[in-house]
Amino acid sequence: MLRTPDELEKITSLKAEIGRQKGDVDSRLREGLKEHLEATQQGMSTLAEGQKLVGQIKEEMKTIHDLCEQAQSIRKNFPQIDYLAHVHRNFEATRAMQAGLDNFERDCALVQKLLEQDAAEPEVQTNLLEAHMRLTRLRDFRDEALDQIRKARDDSLERTLLDLFERLDAIIELFDDNVGFICMRLIDFVQNDMNGTVVRLAIVIAAEEKNDDRVRALQDAQKDHQDLVSKFTSFTIGPKSIRGYKEKFLQAIEAVVQNKLTTTSQDFKEDASRLDKHTKWYFNDLFVCRQGMQTLFPRKWSIFKTYTDIYHKAMRDFLLAYVDSPELRPPEMLAIVAYVDTYYDKMNKLGVGRDDLKAHVIDGREGELIRDYRNLITKALNEWIDRMYVADRANFTQRSVDAIDQDTSGHFRTKTMADMWRMLGEQIRFAGDSEREDVVEGVLASIFSALKSRQRQWERLIDDETARYKNPTPELTETLQPFQDWLLAIANDQIACVDDAPADVDDPTAQAGFLSRFKNNFSKLPTPPSAKFMTTGGNAELDNIRDGYVDLATHCINRFVSLIFTVDFRTILSDLFVPGKWYDQQAMSRIVTTFDDYVGDYKDVLHPSLLDILIEEMSDALLVHYLAALRTNRGVKFRRGEPFAAKFREDVVAAFGFFEKYPEAFNDTIKPKWKAVNFTVQLLEAEKALVPSVYEQFKTEFWDLHLSWVEGVLKTRDEWDRTMISAVKRAAAATYTGRGMETVMGKVSLAKAVKKAVKKSSSMLLKSAGPLSILLAASRLAVTALAGPVSSPSGDLSERGGGKITPKVVIISMFKYEEAAWKGIDEFNIYAHNITVPGMSPLFPDVHCSADYQGESEINAAGSVAALAFSQKFDLKKTYFMIAGIAGVNPEQATLGSVTFARYAVQVALQYEFDARDLPANFSTGYIPLGSDLPGEYPDNIYGTEVFEVSTALRDIAISFASTASLNDSDTAQTYRALYSPVSSYAAGASPPSVVGCDVATSDVYYSGDILSEAFENTTHIWTNGSGVYCTTAQEDNASLSALVRSTLHGKTDFSRIIVMRTASDFDRPPPSVSALDNLLYVDQGGFDPAINNIYFAGIKVVEGILEGWHSTFEAGIKPTNYIGDIFNTLGGKPDYGRPSEFINPSARKRSPVRRSVRMPRAR
Repeated sequence: MLRTPDELEKITSLKAEIGRQKGDVDSRLREGLKEHLEATQQGMSTLAEGQKLVGQIKEEMKTIHDLCEQAQSIRKNFPQIDYLAHVHRNFEATRAMQAGLDNFERDCALVQKLLEQDAAEPEVQTNLLEAHMRLTRLRDFRDEALDQIRKARDDSLERTLLDLFERLDAIIELFDDNVGFICMRLIDFVQNDMNGTVVRLAIVIAAEEKNDDRVRALQDAQKDHQDLVSKFTSFTIGPKSIRGYKEKFLQAIEAVVQNKLTTTSQDFKEDASRLDKHTKWYFNDLFVCRQGMQTLFPRKWSIFKTYTDIYHKAMRDFLLAYVDSPELRPPEMLAIVAYVDTYYDKMNKLGVGRDDLKAHVIDGREGELIRDYRNLITKALNEWIDRMYVADRANFTQRSVDAIDQDTSGHFRTKTMADMWRMLGEQIRFAGDSEREDVVEGVLASIFSALKSRQRQWERLIDDETARYKNPTPELTETLQPFQDWLLAIANDQIACVDDAPADVDDPTAQAGFLSRFKNNFSKLPTPPSAKFMTTGGNAELDNIRDGYVDLATHCINRFVSLIFTVDFRTILSDLFVPGKWYDQQAMSRIVTTFDDYVGDYKDVLHPSLLDILIEEMSDALLVHYLAALRTNRGVKFRRGEPFAAKFREDVVAAFGFFEKYPEAFNDTIKPKWKAVNFTVQLLEAEKALVPSVYEQFKTEFWDLHLSWVEGVLKTRDEWDRTMISAVKRAAAATYTGRGMETVMGKVSLAKAVKKAVKKSSSMLLKSAGPLSILLAASRLAVTALAGPVSSPSGDLSERGGGKITPKVVIISMFKYEEAAWKGIDEFNIYAHNITVPGMSPLFPDVHCSADYQGESEINAAGSVAALAFSQKFDLKKTYFMIAGIAGVNPEQATLGSVTFARYAVQVALQYEFDARDLPANFSTGYIPLGSDLPGEYPDNIYGTEVFEVSTALRDIAISFASTASLNDSDTAQTYRALYSPVSSYAAGASPPSVVGCDVATSDVYYSGDILSEAFENTTHIWTNGSGVYCTTAQEDNASLSALVRSTLHGKTDFSRIIVMRTASDFDRPPPSVSALDNLLYVDQGGFDPAINNIYFAGIKVVEGILEGWHSTFEAGIKPTNYIGDIFNTLGGKPDYGRPSEFINPSARKRSPVRRSVRMPRAR
């Protein structure tokens, strides 16, 4: 039912639906049990009375038989008397038969006359009772005559009698027609006060029911006591067959309601919204029955209940036929859902409660219909969006000029944007027709998802097309202008979505943006989305979409500008700062002239709010390329005595000559960034002794200034030496600047790194995939250490005279934001060098080291850690590995922003799993240990990766180092964690962030909620023999530790040198006032940023502590005081968890024959 995370929104509606279905089933069970008990009691009473009667009859017949036997022994002439008695009886029967045959034609004519008179006045039928009495006699006579003939086995006489009695069949048919006429119009008869006719009908049917009961009793007696029955004439006189008038009466009621429902079906198809009106007759009929019919029929018939049951079954079949129909239309879905409550309300007014009806009128399938209706809308929405994207992509890639239009202001626009918003408005109106919050909210969620998906599609498509111009050919260059036109049209589209221009009396065309108009429309629906939906996610989604439009517009402008540098400035940039070219050419003047031409060409077709963005992007791109060229261009060298400072100033003056034309952007944004050029000139012309001071000022102004870039710039001085670099490094170590938003210098350093290393690494993936896909697909590894035998910082580190790199610390982080925590820090530059390691992830094949062989790498957890550990390029025997990532957190142990250090890593999801809907009632969770039958047991099937234990001695040292850090927090996190304060067991979750020693659970499933969290907490407790503390939730730790156990076994690493540090970004379960769904998907807990920041704040303290105490303590290692390794004691020792006696012996490690892919309990 829940195939994707996005489908978790169904949980609330499913829960409500299941509750309704359970109530319906409970009521049906109660009603069925009540009826069953009543029927059983009645049957037992009847059976007891029947048994008593049969017993009395048997005793009487036995007494009579005994008397007869005694009489035969007393009277010698009894046979003669008995014979004479038989003859007498036969004679009397013959006389009666003769009389009946003589009067048969006359009696038939009389009955026929009576029936014909009633047929002439079918609404009255005064002769009905007399005709029924006489007809019954004729039918009994016919049955008796035919029975006697058949006993005599005279076929010729039987044929004669059949011919004689043939007329009676026509009379019976006429009688049935008269009775059927009344039955089919019974409601009309009662409404018109024709009660006499109804009573006569009731008497006839009651008499027939009694005769049928007598026939059934006789048939039962004949089966069991044939020899006794044949001796008593009274048993053989009367009707011989069941005529079933009571059953025909009930069938007539069914036929009436079915005929009316057939007409209703036609009306319903023509106008589904009036189903209540179309079925008005239904409740009128039941009302007539309740008010006027109950006194006219035998009480035991319960005529109103009979009518109610027949009508309810017919209505249920009628509605379910539509529900099950593949041709069910959306209006019919909504009408049926809305009708259910109306139906039960009206039945309740008739005195029939929901529990009195045997089955729910649509089997409780309202939720299913609502989902189907919502899915129809979302399916149409997604198909429409997909078709639009395919068309847009084709037009975009083919650079179709016909797909671009200009609005009334002359701005470029794509032709499909307005169509898209018109379609979205139609879909939300369809959802509003349901007048149900869950439908509106579900469709809104799909629209939000579709809009964000469309933004991502455009961004990827733009990036893919921009990448084609990296090495432009003449043919490709011819398509540049149409491509740039498209970029501006797309950017204008995004602004049109969010540009809420205030209404201006002088400008009647001014109006709100598409997104605001859309919000206004769905807010005015008859049943708008709930306030909870909007506050817990809806408003945030709208804000994200609004931000996404601004980001996409900026992205388009960014790519527009990047094309200028890629195509127009390709040759100009390579000459910057190159002796013999830079001084002689006016490169900057040519660049700004080109800028001026572009702005002149496009300012009239570009939305005014994007013009400043365009100017800022031009400035940023120019400044980044300008400063990056100091390191990327070959042959750059600044000699004392050359006028390079004046040339820098000339370039800046030329650039400012263009940017000053746009004073708002220039004064507030552009000019402050170009101060970086001034600092750069000072680095180049300052005396050696003053360079560290210049660096400190530069770093203070631009916090993310990279030391490696500064080093590269200083190397362009003709008189540079290592003392200058060392002095700057000392200044860097003494200079602390707070981390803030990225500055232009961060882009400068990154631009250089991208050109040399990141092309093969993560940046390509980061541009093409969201954080979640990276989280699932890859892990990142950062090597932070001082190298051993290698002395030269240049060249390929893997070929340094056969020596191996011996890092002191390896930092393992999991995705780009965790990686970002280590970028731009003062302690080391992670992009100084690049080392390719065979066996690493194909997406992230490189390890990056600083100039002192400190750095980072990106890997897929188990395989890539193994590749690194077994690489011949590294000597990791004395290396400390620190897993440093974010995680979910148990509020019973820690809170958002907390830093945790683990002793155990437990692979909690390595179990059998059942859907919660399939669980037995006595199961508390769907997770059952492998080889076990119940939750809460220790697994019988062990894989060896269930639990890893690391050194507590090293962990405690790491905790002491990290405890000296000042941890980051956020206002949002403080507000959210306060929601946990009412629960005493969540005291840790409601407290400020701290450094905690507790354990990590590993699972590929990103879960949320009390049930799963408590289940995995119990798993941690059991698998560690009660010594583990379930605290944080992550994905990769057991994979990384498994690789490190194996590499330690082969002497490549030391498992006693592993630290597992996780910072808390979100809670694994919600506070009392928030649902598990909201906790996972919608609520901003505010813990992400503090968790990312605290990776650095706490982690750097651990790294510094190890490096500072290397020679005195850490080089020799910290001796473990506890068992370390896996459950199989692969590294020796005795595990203090699991069942050691079973797994220390290698022969006991063999797995159960149960196949891993089969989810089943072990064989007994």
